[in-house]
Order: sequence, then C-alpha cells, then structure tokens
Amino acid sequence: MERLPIDEQLPEIAARVAGAGALVLVAEPGAGKTTRVPRALLGEDAADSGEVLVLEPRRLAARLAARRVAAELGEEPGGLVGWQVRFEDVGSARTRLRFVTEGILVRRLVDDPLLRGVSTVVLDEFHERHLTGDLALALLGRLRRTRRPDLRLVVTSATLEAEPVARFLEAPLLAVPGRAHPVEIEYAERGSLEPSSSPSEVAGRVAAAVARELAGADGGGEAGDVLVFLAGAAEIRRALEACRAAVERLRSDLGAWRDEPVYAYGFGDLTGVEWALLEALSARTDVIVSIPYEPGRAAFAVSERTVSDLTRLARGDVVELPRPTDRPVPRALAHVERFLFAEPPAERPDLDGSVRFLEGAGQRGTAELVGKELQDILLRGVPAERVGVVCDAPERWRSVLSTALDPLGIPYEIEHPRRLGETPLGRALLALLRFEWLGGGRAELFSFLRSPYSGLERRSVDYVEGRLRGRAIAEPARVEGETERLRGAPVPALVDLRSAAASTDAVRSLVRTMVRNAWGLESPPVEHDAREDARAAQAVTQVLDELDAVLVASGGVAREELVSALERTRVRPTSAGERGRVAVVDYARARTRTFDVVFLLTEGGPGTSTETIAVYVYRLAFQYFRTSQSAALAYIILFIVIVLTNLYLYFVNRRAREA
Repeated sequence: MERLPIDEQLPEIAARVAGAGALVLVAEPGAGKTTRVPRALLGEDAADSGEVLVLEPRRLAARLAARRVAAELGEEPGGLVGWQVRFEDVGSARTRLRFVTEGILVRRLVDDPLLRGVSTVVLDEFHERHLTGDLALALLGRLRRTRRPDLRLVVTSATLEAEPVARFLEAPLLAVPGRAHPVEIEYAERGSLEPSSSPSEVAGRVAAAVARELAGADGGGEAGDVLVFLAGAAEIRRALEACRAAVERLRSDLGAWRDEPVYAYGFGDLTGVEWALLEALSARTDVIVSIPYEPGRAAFAVSERTVSDLTRLARGDVVELPRPTDRPVPRALAHVERFLFAEPPAERPDLDGSVRFLEGAGQRGTAELVGKELQDILLRGVPAERVGVVCDAPERWRSVLSTALDPLGIPYEIEHPRRLGETPLGRALLALLRFEWLGGGRAELFSFLRSPYSGLERRSVDYVEGRLRGRAIAEPARVEGETERLRGAPVPALVDLRSAAASTDAVRSLVRTMVRNAWGLESPPVEHDAREDARAAQAVTQVLDELDAVLVASGGVAREELVSALERTRVRPTSAGERGRVAVVDYARARTRTFDVVFLLTEGGPGTSTETIAVYVYRLAFQYFRTSQSAALAYIILFIVIVLTNLYLYFVNRRAREA
C-alpha cells in the first residue's frame, strides 16, 4: 500500500481524538486525510467498535473514497466500508465505516438525534461550506456538549481557516504537511494557431495533441490520462467530435473499467462520439444515465430524441422520478418556455373519429364498455401490446377489469407493483404461515391445500374439507389432526415448516417446494402465470435475505414480524410492453410509453361536469363536512320534487277527468 504523508501522524491524530474527543485537522491536498484518517479512527477491532460516519460534500467523492478505502483493506464495497447517498445505499450489517453526503447526515440526525451506534463523525473537506454542512456541525457540536459527550468529532480541510472552528468545538488544532508534485511544461509547435483561428482549427490541434499523448503512452512514454482544458462547452463538443479516434481506442480497451458500474450525469444531448462511447460501455458493464427531462415542457423538447434513444438502449428499464408537487412551474416561466422553445403551432389535424367518449354507469359499466371495444379491436388484428388502458390508480381497477375482461378472454397485464398477498403464490404462502404461526383456522389451511402449490390432489382436498365443514371443526389443532386422519398422512408443507432450524430458512424452502409443485422441474416454465410466480418468489427471497442480515445483527426475527414483512412485500410488475397483452398503466408510466390505441379511464369528468346532484350533496356532507349547506340543498331538492310531483299528478288527473 502506498505511503502517504499523513501516515506518520496517524498515531498522534488517534491519541488527540481519544483525549479531547474532537480535532480540527488541516492537511494539504494529497496528504491522505480522506482515506487514512477514518480508518485510523475505526480502531483495531472494527467489528466491536461503533460506526464511523464520514461526511463528503459530493456524491461522487463519497463513492470514490469508499471504494478506495475498501480496496486498501482488501474488501469489496458494502462490507466493512460502504457509502450512502441519495437513492443509493451500499452497505450491510457488517458496515462500520460509511461515507455519506450532507443531506443523508442531517436526515439521520433528525431521525435519531442521539446517533445511536455511531462513535465518530468526520466532516471532510469542510472548506466547501454549505448550509447543510454548517447545520450538521452545529447539531453535532450541541450533541457533544449535552447528551453524547462520548461522540468523537473530526473536522478536516485543506484550506480552511481552522481557528474559528477549533474555538467553536473547543478542540485542538493539528496541521499536517503534504508533498509536492512537480509539473513539467511542454509546448506544442508554435505558429500554427492565431487568435483569429477558427474553432475547427483549435479542435483539430486538440485532437492531434491527444493522439500524440496516447501514442506516446503506447510506445513506452509517460503513462496516464489526458486532461484537456478548453474555454467553454462549445469548444469541448467540437474537440470531442475531433477526438473520435481516441474514443475508438477507449472502446477497444474497455478492460480498464473492470466491469464497475458507470454513472453519467447531466446529459442534455448526445453527440455521435458520446453515443458510441455509451453503447460500448453498456455492452460491458452497468451504465446508469441521469438526464433532466420533463415530458410536455417546451424547454426539454430538445432532449426528446435523446430520451427516446436511451429508452431503447435500456430496453425499457427507465426510472422516472416524480415531479415535485410543491414546486409547480410558474405560469410566467411556462409562457416564456413556450415562446422560446415551442414549435410554431401547425394546422390542427382532423380528429373526427379519432377520439370517442364512452359513458358507463360506474366502474363496472365503464369496464364492460371498454371490454367490448377491446374485443372488437383485437379481432380486427391490432396487436394487444399496442393497446393501452390508462387510469389514475390501476390497483382500484384490478378487480373491476378482472370481472369485465376475463370472461371475454382478453389478455391484459396491470403494470403496477402488487402486494405479495395479491398474487396466487403469495396468497397460498401467507395462508399457510397464518395457520401455522398465527393460529389461523380451517379457511387458512385449506386455502393453501386447494392451491396447485400444495402438491395435493384437489379432489381429495375437497373431500377432506367437506367432512370438516360438515362436522363444524374449526380449531387449528383439531383441523390438522382430522386432516391427517382422513388423508392417512401429515401435510408435507407443515412438516417442512417445523423441521427447519430458522424461520427464514423454513419459508425459503417452502417457496421452492411450492414453485416445484406448481410448475415442475423438467422444463423451464414460460407461461404468464409462471413468470408471475417467479417474480413473487424472487420478492420473497429478497425479503428473506434482508431479514437474514437483520438476524445476524439483532440475533433473531420473530415469526409475527416475518409474516408482517411478507404481507408488506411488493412484487415488481412485468416488463414494459409484454407481447400479446394489453397494458394497464397509470399516468406516470403512460408518459414514457407509446400505444396505437389508448383508453383513458377518468371516472367521469372533466372536473365535476358529470357529477349528479345527489352525489354532490353526499360529498358536501360526508367528504367536506359542510352539513348545513348539504341539508339546505337537500330541503331545496325535496321542495322541487314535491312541486313537480304535484304538477304531474294534477295534469294526469285532469286528463283522466276529461277522458
């Protein structure tokens, strides 16, 4: 391992932190304060010490520092060393050294003001002052002075005015010198560029210089990377286009990436060179591209083609972050965006026949109308995957669509996460666990036994259940005893559950047996129901793995907690655009999908245009709690009904007398 200037000072640093409980460390860049100091504070026996949190000002710095420290310790990230940034948590129950960003640390202080389990906090690169960093320092300083005097606090920086921070923390100050890195200046040939040279000439010179450096490295010259400084974004783009040969060289030597994930942030548009590099990287490793894009906003229209190409390259694996509801686009800004970026309005196409309105009585009536239209469309030859049903909350429409579409034989798939108990495999699994561990009755046991996952013949199960129902046997012990007596053998699933040493191992083995009973092992199942069971089994396995980690840390997981965790487990939906099935999606997923035929389920509207007076009175009273106004409207409606009824009876009686 490479020696760094700060290595000689590590014993003194650890002694000062142990004695005073706090330290302000000023070390020059390259001294090793980010990677070596947290390791020294972790202690010799890292498994028994408290957690060390290292605050980094940027997400990229947190990831790189954690990877470097883990590599120096000979471990993989996520073991003893990990990191946590927004939307990413790489760690485990073993993690004792965790690199975090400012927002993560402040949120942890808010959730747990005592920072239980944390022994040391290191505020790295504190000269990059931010509001959240100052807030974290203030909260940690107050915590040390009040309820956690044992909490150790270290502030490190290279250019910080350290005296005020040391006085605030009442901590000693230590300065560590760095080491010099000599720089040799070499000039390219002169006379070929003038201040008036065109941008293309500048880009050509940059490409030639890069090519010479790369060729020199291959020929035994100075090895390393090439860092190019240019005046602005336009110059950088032109130089990238001119450096195509350098990019092609990188494409042919992608082993340098060591198959580690690649993160690309801030894409607005992709040049040809950038796209070639992205395709080459995605063929070798996981590539995550972050791009600012909001469909429907004129300012982001320039990125529409880029998003479409990236979606195709990702094969539909797109995660769209929800738009912040507390920060809507101001109307003035939207008007300016439309004026600057929107295309001039073209002549409106003739929509006659393109849009139809279907009006049904409630959800059931609407779903039946949609089912008839879907049946006609599919019979005319339209592929099912090119038809989309868009609604606000697909979960609320699940039972209605099942009632309306299943009898018509229309294949569809609701692309929305489901709870485990809403899948066939999950229902059977939870029913058996409730019977065995939560004292369930006859209904829970036979809900599992009637399913294909039990491996028992349905006819014999129905016979046993009928005998028990006829004799009104409902107690769990008697239900199990009579079931064994009538079958002549115990229930295999219950035997497997009781024979396992740990509850998580029992459930894991039970799930494998259930899948084997339903689909066999001779050939891989390819049916839609089999794929749904596979996703449910995968979700159960993931939860069990997470609970095993908790089991190692806490010493045990109660069976009730295990059942509760499985009940809250969500099963991921099918992949976007499954062939041969109509997609039922919500508004968020519909924004990134393309269909030939779209059914939009609105439950009335727009607004309250289809709301009846009776429903309006009901909502006033029981939804908005304006009982006086609803009562007044009810009396007015009653008065109008009485008047109209009397008028009707008067004219009917008069016509009868005249006849």
